[in-house]
Amino acid sequence: MSRFFSLGLLIIVLAAAAAGLPRGGQGSARFQHLVADDGLPISGVATLFQDSRGFIWVGTFIGLSRFDGYRFITYMNDSADPQSISANGTTSIIETRAGKIWIGTTQGLNEYDETTDDFKRYIFDPANTAGLPDSYV
Repeated sequence: MSRFFSLGLLIIVLAAAAAGLPRGGQGSARFQHLVADDGLPISGVATLFQDSRGFIWVGTFIGLSRFDGYRFITYMNDSADPQSISANGTTSIIETRAGKIWIGTTQGLNEYDETTDDFKRYIFDPANTAGLPDSYV
């Protein structure tokens, strides 16, 4: 599975770099390999997303990181803080047309609030038939 994520990440990075090059192949692209020593919680990536503001969101199985081009900010679950992300295992990241960032984890769905820099959790509840169908999102 590690090869799958590495290959997927490579394809995304190459496609993004190619999209930014001028027509005719002029110009150059610069790549930088970022790892745990650069601020990621772990070098293995589960999901990757660039939002409309240019932030790169990196989901791993031990935390979610946001990269602004210079540094990482890592978000991890804190069982004492209900506004922290619901779980460290990040499985999916998406942005709505309105600019809201949603993060799927192994323990529910999270809506990121950029004004407060925290999360609203949506957790699986088997008694709620209108809610999430599973905890793994």
